Amino acid sequence: MNEVEQLHGWTLSQRLANFLLNRASDDNEVTMTQQEIAGHLGNSREVVARVLGELSKKRLITTGRGKICLTNTAGLASLLS
Repeated sequence: MNEVEQLHGWTLSQRLANFLLNRASDDNEVTMTQQEIAGHLGNSREVVARVLGELSKKRLITTGRGKICLTNTAGLASLLS
C-alpha cells in the first residue's frame, strides 16, 4: 500500500522513469511504442512524447521507432528519489 501511495505522489517524469527501469531488457531497451506506454501510465501519447523528449535532452535515454534505449540508468533512478 505504501508503494501505491508513493506512486500517486510522483510526477509523470518519475512514473515514466520507474516504468522504463522496470520494463527494460537486459540490454537496457524497452520495445514499446509511445502509445503503449501512455496506455500503461494513463496519459496521452503526446504528453508521454514530451516527457520522453525531456529525458532524451538530459541524455538519460535515446528513442527510436518502437524502441527506447536507457543510456543512463543511474540518472533515471536518481529521478525516483
